[in-house]
Amino acid sequence: MEFCTEPNILQVFYILKLALNIVFIVVPIIFMVMIFKDIFMAVVNSKPDDELKAVLSKSIKRFIAAIIVFFLPSIFSFVFTDLVTVDASLMVCFENASLDKINEYKTMSEEERKADAEKRREELNKAAKERNELEAKKNEQIKKEREEKEKQEAANQSNGSSTVTGNGSNEYLVLKSYSGSKTVNYWELVPPNVSRKPALVVFLHGSGECGNANSMLATGLPKFMNNGSLNSYDAIFIAPNTSSCSWSSDATSTKELIDYVVSEYNVDRNHIIITGHSLGGNGTWDMVSRYPGFFSAAVPVSGCPNAGVEKYLDIPIRSYVGASESSYYKNCNTSYAPKINNSGGNIQYILVPSPNDTHGAVINVYGDSELIEWMLKQ
Repeated sequence: MEFCTEPNILQVFYILKLALNIVFIVVPIIFMVMIFKDIFMAVVNSKPDDELKAVLSKSIKRFIAAIIVFFLPSIFSFVFTDLVTVDASLMVCFENASLDKINEYKTMSEEERKADAEKRREELNKAAKERNELEAKKNEQIKKEREEKEKQEAANQSNGSSTVTGNGSNEYLVLKSYSGSKTVNYWELVPPNVSRKPALVVFLHGSGECGNANSMLATGLPKFMNNGSLNSYDAIFIAPNTSSCSWSSDATSTKELIDYVVSEYNVDRNHIIITGHSLGGNGTWDMVSRYPGFFSAAVPVSGCPNAGVEKYLDIPIRSYVGASESSYYKNCNTSYAPKINNSGGNIQYILVPSPNDTHGAVINVYGDSELIEWMLKQ
């Protein structure tokens, strides 16, 4: 580092530093002048569109090059001083390369210059040490926060809890809130005469009920959970509510809730049925593909598959679609159903009359006792 206190050496670095600064300023200016000239001449001479596009393309490239050259000093400074360990002597030479510093060293003795160089070395080492310690502390804090988050998520998943937050018209229907990795509000119907090992039916609602559990009672399976028509079945019915309006995003928290209910009521693991309408129909297909072998039956209503045929071969499926619905739902089902059955699967594709509503009327299939009985037999 002592050579960076030699006036003659510093003069060389000063000239180099001055030349680089000129380049970093002059080159962008030249590029900008060329850009202005090319565009001006193209407009004045009314060049064809193809030539004008070529000029604009060339101008954009020159503009980008000018920006890069202009900011090169800052980029070099960031890379070499913050990201890479380099010879500190080089940095000191550039820092000392000024007329004031050169004149100052000319008046110093050799011993004074060496002392100054040693002082500068200690300052650089101290700064590097502090920077490394700060970075190490930052990384340690990030690691600690990540570990704490993972522990909390694991604790939430294993120690989830559920609390009652409301009631439906049916005395056996309650609104609950489950706290796992994510808080989930859900309707739960426990009929009065369920056995010690009941079945479980999970309903996923459509987009119109996202974030509003109370609105769920007016439609779909929750409508029949609320009016008492399901009270005689040997099954527990739950209907979670997604606030994100994405069952795929909430798949993990939904599965945690199901696992909790299965454990809480000693549900027969061979009789866990999932169903849903529209957004929930899509969610039904998604849950089946995510958790193969977990569900005993699936009833997507106005929903489309989102995975390969092989994901749906080991489960009986009834897929309902409205006859007057959008062709989107009909097309995806008429495409998938034959493939599933031809590959050894078991799916019934059922068109439902829906003259008064092209989409919502299909959901009334849940009022058919034959469907409920079919689900619980699977």
